[in-house]
Amino acid sequence: SRHKKGLLEEECVMLAKMMTSVPECFKLYGYRSGDEETKAREEKEILDNFALVFTYIEPRNFQDIFGSRMQQLYEYMVDNAAALTIPQRFLAYPNISKFFADILLNFLVKKLPNLSVSEETEAEQKTISRLFKMVFASVQIMTVENEPVLKLHLSSIVHGCIRHSTSSEDPINWLNLLRALFKSLRGGKYDLSCKEFVPLLVPVLEALTKLLRSPHGVANRDLLIELILIVPARPSTILPHLAKYHIKAIIAALQAGNDLVVSLGLTTLEFWIDNLQPDFLASALEPVEKDLMTELWRLLKPSVGQYRQPVLRTLGKLGGRNRRIASELHAVKCREIPEARIGLLLSWTDGTELKVDVDTVAETCVSIILDRVEDDRKKFAVLEKRAAFE
Repeated sequence: SRHKKGLLEEECVMLAKMMTSVPECFKLYGYRSGDEETKAREEKEILDNFALVFTYIEPRNFQDIFGSRMQQLYEYMVDNAAALTIPQRFLAYPNISKFFADILLNFLVKKLPNLSVSEETEAEQKTISRLFKMVFASVQIMTVENEPVLKLHLSSIVHGCIRHSTSSEDPINWLNLLRALFKSLRGGKYDLSCKEFVPLLVPVLEALTKLLRSPHGVANRDLLIELILIVPARPSTILPHLAKYHIKAIIAALQAGNDLVVSLGLTTLEFWIDNLQPDFLASALEPVEKDLMTELWRLLKPSVGQYRQPVLRTLGKLGGRNRRIASELHAVKCREIPEARIGLLLSWTDGTELKVDVDTVAETCVSIILDRVEDDRKKFAVLEKRAAFE
């Protein structure tokens, strides 16, 4: 019966004292003799058992104990990374997971300024990032219980990261935190979070685009492009802003040197081609069509051949649009390499063989066509196609 009613006041006081005193005792593991692997294993075991004690108490008692003592636990985790197993345990237990997630997020949002890059606070930066990621992971595992908790803090996390990113000399930690958040909410099953993100979409896209054009954009270009392309919003929400933000980010992704970002750009482009009406797609692509086609054709070069299959598939889905502006594309500069000329070896049953220089045959065909065709438009078309191989 006591379990249903919760702990007595003196029992709560005793657990609260244990919570603040026991971590000091754990520091003794740092002074024990023996190999590091054995010490680390024993320390993790005792930390797991310590966390396990609090998973059996009533949620209201749990909130009373940890609601006002997170700073002490936090300082212990900063000093000893092994102690991160404690919040990991709390978030894994269904009976207290959402209560601890709320306590932890309330605490972490106030710590966002501490993600500023500094060698002196490197341990604290890593601790904050790992704690946030633990909460995000718990939402994926226990969506029904923990997503409503994340929804309450989503705006504060996003606004905090954007605000600090735009005012800091090095925004990398806040941008990485945004990426972890956005990735955890992808997949279409987080309705509450997607709805909460709707009013944040335009300010976030605008801020990320400005960062991309700023000096910060040079060092964090790939990360900023990725963030624009993976914002946790439904396609119907992104659609009105497709031409202004998303399509331009896709072109920037195709220009990136990072294979993952290029692949993300191709995947996103193919998604929109598959799901948009041709007329709407045409209006969205029209302002940047030349740049987009230039990048797609560039990815077909032998030097970047790993993208040939998805690029060809995308060009095929675009239909005639991929050839409509071919005459406007920038000329490709090529270097003549005699040994790279294409040749065919023809053989007959009697053993006779003939080596044919395909380049020479092509030139002969072009000359014959130009001599016999009187229509200037057809001549221009032939010269245009030949120019592509020169």
